[in-house]
Amino acid sequence: MRDSSARLVEIEGIMIDITERKLAEDRIALLARADVLTGLGNRAAFNDRLRQAFAAAQCGGRPFAV
Repeated sequence: MRDSSARLVEIEGIMIDITERKLAEDRIALLARADVLTGLGNRAAFNDRLRQAFAAAQCGGRPFAV
């Protein structure tokens, strides 16, 4: 807000702590890519890494084997 001479005298706003929400999002992302019991990568994580390895190999990256 500004006074009659256009000087800034007050700022209004709302602050929301999203720490818990971000932690929950991180946990959900981890659970989507890892086995709950072992914590190892699941099929979705494997397929993602395999696609990355294929793409890197096609661009002159290191060869790999499965």
